[in-house]
Amino acid sequence: MTWLPIVSFVLGAVLAHRYKIIILLPAMLVVTLVAIGAEALNSALSAILTIVAAGVALQIGYFAGILVQLSLRVIFPPQLSPFSRTRSSPESLS
Repeated sequence: MTWLPIVSFVLGAVLAHRYKIIILLPAMLVVTLVAIGAEALNSALSAILTIVAAGVALQIGYFAGILVQLSLRVIFPPQLSPFSRTRSSPESLS
């Protein structure tokens, strides 16, 4: 089952973009259940290796997603909107 670690890696990168690190616990549970379902007909050792590979790929994907976000923030810093600047006195409006 080589598709499960690949999907887990991409899922980890997507989760890093949207959620905090606590999302890894439920994601690991889902990946474990999918791996057990995918390896139900094979041996127990094969199922355990698939679970470990998918879990590691999920966490590496999450870390890679965080690194991509930080790199993009360094390369393209967020710009201030012209509407975000406030004026403190009514005289400055005229």
